[in-house]
Amino acid sequence: IEAIAAGKPKKVFVMIGTNDLGTAGINTTAHVLQNVTLMVERFQAVSPETELYVQSILPSNKRDMELQQATNMALKALCAEKKITYIDLWDDLLGVATNSGGLSFDNLHLTADAYKIWCDKVAPYVKDNPAATSVYTDAAQQSGGLGGSYGMRTTVFSKLPVDGDDILIIGDEM
Repeated sequence: IEAIAAGKPKKVFVMIGTNDLGTAGINTTAHVLQNVTLMVERFQAVSPETELYVQSILPSNKRDMELQQATNMALKALCAEKKITYIDLWDDLLGVATNSGGLSFDNLHLTADAYKIWCDKVAPYVKDNPAATSVYTDAAQQSGGLGGSYGMRTTVFSKLPVDGDDILIIGDEM
């Protein structure tokens, strides 16, 4: 956080908590909320001009669905309190948890089709244009030739060019 905040970025998109909610000992709403609160407050102190966007935890039946929803409600309340934008991805990506729509192969990690939905959902915030849609158009590459979550993580992003005007949103441990 320190290195990113010091750069005073125009926008920061945060989506954390999924792995916490799946890890014994830290799988609580309070833990996730504390981490996000610390991040938000640090950005607001070091880089007050940075626009912050907190995204909901994505649905997964590999985690307690009620706990995920309670955590999302707490994140939404935090965003209202801190006057930052909350982006609700839950309904758009519910197929990840229900194994419908080809959005996940394991009810946790996203396929290219799910990433496209996510990209389309955040595009208006990334592009400063409420009518903007994602440039993410090729959902044909589903696995990058790899199995399991590794294949889901490579998907279409590995084929897209990157240039100096792009905004990259990177997460997970991979």
